[in-house]
Amino acid sequence: SSLRIGKGSATSLAISPDGRWMAVGTQFGVYFYHADTFEQAWFTPLPGKAGPLAFDLQSKRLGANTGSAIVILDVETGDPLTRLEDASSSFAWSPDGGRLVSGGGCGKVTVWDANRGAVLKKLRGDKRSEGYSGISVAWAADGRIYASKGVKILAWNGDTYTSIEDFSAEGAKDTWVSALQAAPRGDLLAQYDSMGYPIVAIIDAKQDRQLHL
Repeated sequence: SSLRIGKGSATSLAISPDGRWMAVGTQFGVYFYHADTFEQAWFTPLPGKAGPLAFDLQSKRLGANTGSAIVILDVETGDPLTRLEDASSSFAWSPDGGRLVSGGGCGKVTVWDANRGAVLKKLRGDKRSEGYSGISVAWAADGRIYASKGVKILAWNGDTYTSIEDFSAEGAKDTWVSALQAAPRGDLLAQYDSMGYPIVAIIDAKQDRQLHL
């Protein structure tokens, strides 16, 4: 390796959409760097180990999962702005940065007000009878919200929160614990097995079909 930054074991990493910043999560908190020089800009401790990190599309705020909450940090200062209590580990920002969607254990999918930390809508409630039901979420550039539970992908309108019942595109077969990402532009989704099974499904959300595997 040519560079080692941060302290402790890295648990997550995110690059800001404008390319200026790099955030590194550790068991101590979030270390924040200038992406061109790797000079540290700030460090913010968290009450628990930092889980997944995600910038809003405007590169002004950083969401950091810590235990059962998501803490939203100011990119310029590292100051905590909002805390989303009982929010799951998988989360994604809305295109305008005003909301987040979270998903996790028991199949819950929740939309949050990113400024107030309040629940706006529960798209999917607890499904404890399904056994293990971890779910991952993405918020696409066209405003749709997607959630991946194994091979199955669910979809909602991001403005009305109504379910898109006729969406039938599926991810990779035999996927148990899936993860989901939306392209920053266009209609493509990438679904993959977050337990490490080396298959990625590329899905055209508008055409409602799998393009590549």
